Amino acid sequence: MKKNTKSGYAILFTLVIITIMMTFAMGMSNSMLKEMLLSSTASNSQTAFYQADTAGECAIYLATHNADLSLGLPINCGINTNGSPVLMNVTTTALNKYSLAPAQPSSPDPCFNIEIDKSAAPLTTVRARGYNICDQNSGGRIERGIEITF
Repeated sequence: MKKNTKSGYAILFTLVIITIMMTFAMGMSNSMLKEMLLSSTASNSQTAFYQADTAGECAIYLATHNADLSLGLPINCGINTNGSPVLMNVTTTALNKYSLAPAQPSSPDPCFNIEIDKSAAPLTTVRARGYNICDQNSGGRIERGIEITF
């Protein structure tokens, strides 16, 4: 009687090939996940930067059109993507220093904050900070800032 000495090699070979393929697939999926997170972060960072840029433009407009910020009245800084006005609450922080914050600070939409310093007249300094998500408690919130002196 002839003995079969090759039994089990096909199963062992198949398991080794499957293990190699699964390791390759796990590495590729991990790489794709990291690329997606990086892409999402770049997009959110760009949104935050554009919000900061919009805030800077709003502050320059207010300063050049002599808006009376000392009254503490809400300021309209344009229209958002929904077509509703972007209202900012004004707070006087010191003599000739003002802080503008969004009227709806817990919104999931992008927003910005503005600090205007007119204390070193004739120069005005604006610090504009943009956020991809207005809600401060959000884990995915990204902030970008611009400082303008004119």
